Amino acid sequence: MRSIWIKLTNWEYWPAYIANIPVVFFWLWFAMRARKLFFFTAINPAIETGGMLGASKFGILSLFPGELVPTSLLLTNAEKQEKTVREWMATHKVSFPIILKPDIGERGFLVKKANDLQDVEDYLRRADCDVIAQAYVDLPMEISIFYSRLPGNESGEISSLCLKKYLQVEGDGQQTVDELMRKKNRAFLQRKRLQRMNPNGLKYVPEEGEVVLLEPIGNHSRGTKFINGNQLIDDQLTKRFDRLFTHVEGVNYGRFDLKCNSLEEIKQGGPMKIFEFNGVASEPAHVYDPDYAVWKAYRDFYRHWHRLFDIYKIQSNRGIPVIPFWEAVFRVPDHFLYLNRVRKAYLARS
Repeated sequence: MRSIWIKLTNWEYWPAYIANIPVVFFWLWFAMRARKLFFFTAINPAIETGGMLGASKFGILSLFPGELVPTSLLLTNAEKQEKTVREWMATHKVSFPIILKPDIGERGFLVKKANDLQDVEDYLRRADCDVIAQAYVDLPMEISIFYSRLPGNESGEISSLCLKKYLQVEGDGQQTVDELMRKKNRAFLQRKRLQRMNPNGLKYVPEEGEVVLLEPIGNHSRGTKFINGNQLIDDQLTKRFDRLFTHVEGVNYGRFDLKCNSLEEIKQGGPMKIFEFNGVASEPAHVYDPDYAVWKAYRDFYRHWHRLFDIYKIQSNRGIPVIPFWEAVFRVPDHFLYLNRVRKAYLARS
């Protein structure tokens, strides 16, 4: 009952099929104006379906300058082997931990931090799909930045900046990790999942003041807290991404998930690593800040759909095609059947 109450009283946990009801009406409104139901598939012509669904994460990352992307390897479902990963790591001087994830996925779907070759072998055995192996980015700050630009313009806009705080608990020298998790709603919702993954870890009694990281993957569905950082957006940050997009063709709208030392370093042209880019299906992540009012969230969703429509009008005048209706209609169920098949196979092979 407590889990149900938490989800009912905190909109960030509402099921997608409920939370997205107003968003469907936004989509239909702009689709009516565009006279194309899937008008948004013309927004990012360099990405399959514009990033609506079914796009290769590996292929998307290859569009960006190599120095900004973690060293990555694509393993096809028919050819994935632990030996291949081992050879790739040796060739590119990649050390553990590494990240493993499906090449086609969403919302942290089957993303795993592998700490040794046994983890790699186990993951590849269970994953019935193409897999990306990616060097783990050991930078202290993870953020999401939503950037878009009107085609033909040299400058764009950053409409969302989300800071991420990984799921963790702080010890008091007396209570177990499990007992500490029960005291925080965000951690409580992850108890059953973490009990399955690491039951012994939840029995550990951390020292007073000791911080225990419960989840190293920065996804909302895994307990990461999203914090609104829009007040940190400025011209300097926007210009950094304007410069980045001078090297990228056919991408006009989407969200970067990246790591860095600090936001100030990014503004000054310092190091950052983009480990994922999501196209037209992505959301402005700042709205999932627990202190962000639901009406503001839907206001921002509407603004992003309006931005999609503005880009579409330019793309339409340029002759950029939209995916045909029937092709898109068939792609949607195929995509969800794929996700379901991969999920079931992964659990069945445990």
